[in-house]
Amino acid sequence: MTKLNQIRSFLENEKKDAAIISDPVTIHYLTGFYSDPHERQMFLFVFTNQEPLLFVPALEVERASSTVSFPVVGYVDSENPWQKIKATLPVEAVKAVAVEFDNLILTKYHGLKTVFEQAEFTNLTPFIQRMRLIKSADEIQKMLVAGQYADKAVNIGFDNISLNKTETDIIAQIDFAIKQEGYEMSFETMVLTGNNAANPHGIPGANKIENNALLLFDLGCMVNGYASDMTRTVAVGQPDQFKKDIYHLTLEAQQAALDFIKPGKTEIEIANFLDFRMRELGAAGLSFDTILASGINSSKPHAHPMHKPVEAGEAITMDFGCLYDHYVSDMTRTIYLGHVSDEQAEIYNTILKANQALIDQAKAGLGFRDFDKIPRDIIIEAGYGDYFTHGIGHGIGLDIHEEPYFSQTSKEVIKSGMVLTDEPGIYIEGKYGVRIEDDILITETGCELLTLAPKELIVI
Repeated sequence: MTKLNQIRSFLENEKKDAAIISDPVTIHYLTGFYSDPHERQMFLFVFTNQEPLLFVPALEVERASSTVSFPVVGYVDSENPWQKIKATLPVEAVKAVAVEFDNLILTKYHGLKTVFEQAEFTNLTPFIQRMRLIKSADEIQKMLVAGQYADKAVNIGFDNISLNKTETDIIAQIDFAIKQEGYEMSFETMVLTGNNAANPHGIPGANKIENNALLLFDLGCMVNGYASDMTRTVAVGQPDQFKKDIYHLTLEAQQAALDFIKPGKTEIEIANFLDFRMRELGAAGLSFDTILASGINSSKPHAHPMHKPVEAGEAITMDFGCLYDHYVSDMTRTIYLGHVSDEQAEIYNTILKANQALIDQAKAGLGFRDFDKIPRDIIIEAGYGDYFTHGIGHGIGLDIHEEPYFSQTSKEVIKSGMVLTDEPGIYIEGKYGVRIEDDILITETGCELLTLAPKELIVI
């Protein structure tokens, strides 16, 4: 029995009309499709008497449709997702709904209640957890491989122990080597020295390996959606602490990536190198999984790096950020390899103009609506309005996506002290895309640019 059929069987036995799955991990477990929607909404609807439906942000429709065999419906940022769900589903016939309570934040709860107004909600989470307890042969094989790569990761860490290296240096070596194999770590790798190792949930930093102290490794690898987790402790070395400004880290990392990029390098090789350099320069980690997309892939705002070589004439979009002392950065630059066409140059300059216009006009008291409208009007005037498919930006701080979010329906104003992203983009499906993103600090009289990497049209 397939996993989705197990859900249907549960619904029939419990006399429920539908199941609503919202945890991205559970959706991946049931369908093979994974996406982190961040502030956007994503749901898998499973019914007893009709085929499932996957509801995703419009940015993910194409990729989701190529993964699942049932309908996929998307929504753009300007649409109300709850209204679209209500218009799509047979909500009148749904009176009893099983929902993942462990993933049901208040926003989702109230939103779903506006869709299924008369339905009673019960908890689906215990059943999902019981399903996941028993691993199939395929799952076990994936976990065995994940364990093997965790073993390899620990040995890489042991080989890189040195009194001249920091916790993050060793983490960078481990993470880079595993990414070279085509896999990710299953959680933020922990390498902790001295007193830091005494904290079960210590946070790695720029601590040099201490002499005559314990060095703890806590790590795991993710293989095709399945994780491993292991810890080893060895005795060695003593750290000097160093700090680098987070935004200088991104600047230096970008320049290193530019020096590394050449025809024949793959997207994932370049992304791995960028990740490695950020950690090597002192970042405690990455703000999010680095996006590096070339050619046609650059037309997908949330593309994942692939084993695709970059080629002359292609646009290359790099979206990345560093984690430093719990705070994040978020920056995007688009460059061109070898040469650039007239159309590409026109689109790039349109985005640069939109990005700079917002920097010039942003200040405390500017309405959310105007914050979005200033760059959007420039893109519309240039004839590319239909290709700017997301909001202009979001807040950042302790998390990569924080309040506020911007749209043409917003009625609030920005305030001094907010740190916001400015990220206009144009994405032409099947051709290429361009995005420029900066982090800006709002002041009473204007804004301060925090991401200092060059933005002139770069051809390497």
